[in-house]
Amino acid sequence: MAILPIFLLILTGYALARAKFLEAAFWVGADRLTYYVLFPALLFVGISKPGESLEGLGLIVLAVGATLFLGSGGLWLLKRALKVEDRDYMAYYQGGIRFNTFIGISMVMALFGDEGMFYASIIISFMVPLINTLCVVVLTLCSSQKEVRGMKILKDIAKNPLIIACLLGLLFRYGELALPDFLLSFLTILGRSALPLGLLSVGTALSIKGLLAPTTPLVAFGGFKLLILPCVAYGVGVGLGFEATLLWIFVLLFALPTASSSYILVRQFGGDTGLMSKIITAETILSTVSLTLLAYLWA
Repeated sequence: MAILPIFLLILTGYALARAKFLEAAFWVGADRLTYYVLFPALLFVGISKPGESLEGLGLIVLAVGATLFLGSGGLWLLKRALKVEDRDYMAYYQGGIRFNTFIGISMVMALFGDEGMFYASIIISFMVPLINTLCVVVLTLCSSQKEVRGMKILKDIAKNPLIIACLLGLLFRYGELALPDFLLSFLTILGRSALPLGLLSVGTALSIKGLLAPTTPLVAFGGFKLLILPCVAYGVGVGLGFEATLLWIFVLLFALPTASSSYILVRQFGGDTGLMSKIITAETILSTVSLTLLAYLWA
């Protein structure tokens, strides 16, 4: 029941958007505020708090890299087996490899508390740049728009506010630096606003149209993301000797539905934006079952 409020917030966002309770421009501004200000504050505070140093950062990097490599290989095999066209694969690949950070952090905080928040922030600091780089490479290879500049997008990734917040948090934690109490309290208050607003925005991005007749690729790639990839992550984590809490958080982050922002990258590279919307919606809805099962297994 700890994760029920998370999905209720998403459902509330969907209802508000369908009722047009607020102008569409509000949600655009809310997304920007959350992405550039509120969520980075949450990550920085979560990582930078004084505490025990996390040993085995190298193993976490290896685990993230190995899981993404194996996951990308599995997605490519699915593409070949189902004969998916390159334009459609741009959407399916992002649906199979990216993750919704807002849902992930909300679940980690509900299930694991502050310790979990620290672990999750560390893992995310490695997942975000690696996943975004992989997406740019794959979409560049699949795109027919030769004018798309992959290097420019990679430079934008380097300026990602989430990555910068995580790196600064690590610097403060391991460099034994500290902000004045009033400034830390300010950032803490900002960070607390990130998750409810972010989850409401997730709901506004959902579109139920077209889901009543799911295609074979939609089911196959969705099943891979929500069921197979978490099992791969579990195997990698066990193989590298992760302790229980770190292992389950690692698995949880790879079990999340894809990010709403996947739509933007598909549009930039000339992919099928309508298909991307279906994937985002389908995975978000189905994840209510798969993530509840994962939470039950942890409990």
